[in-house]
Amino acid sequence: MKGKKLFLFVVLVCGFSLAAKDGVIVVREAYLQSEPDFLASRVCTLAYGTVVSIQSQKDSWSLVKAGEKQGYLHNSVFGGGKKSILASRTSKTGVSEKEVALAAKGFSEENERRIRRARGFNFTDLDWMIGIAVTVDELRKFASEGGLK
Repeated sequence: MKGKKLFLFVVLVCGFSLAAKDGVIVVREAYLQSEPDFLASRVCTLAYGTVVSIQSQKDSWSLVKAGEKQGYLHNSVFGGGKKSILASRTSKTGVSEKEVALAAKGFSEENERRIRRARGFNFTDLDWMIGIAVTVDELRKFASEGGLK
């Protein structure tokens, strides 16, 4: 009888340790890749706050499921293990998702106005840079021409 209980305990412990963990995307957008490589084809784009199920991890990549999609995400999109702010994002606080993202980074519209006045920071250029989108083909070409890969 003790042997059966011990076996059952070991099976349960192993089962829980093998269970998938959840991860929350903490960047503006993350590309779900077909392979664990930045130059791999993109399966889909995941938005800030998306919850994914982490199936396995190897080196700096995680195999994840997001709804019906499966692919690889670099671990940097999960925020380095910091406490998730998902609860803040989903609660009825009356703040927008953008405000939560800015607050998570210690930034607010008031801070932006203060920086703009004090330092003459050009947010137009920053907005332009944020708006740049690079395709996988452009990235491959850049890496190839630069002898990077």
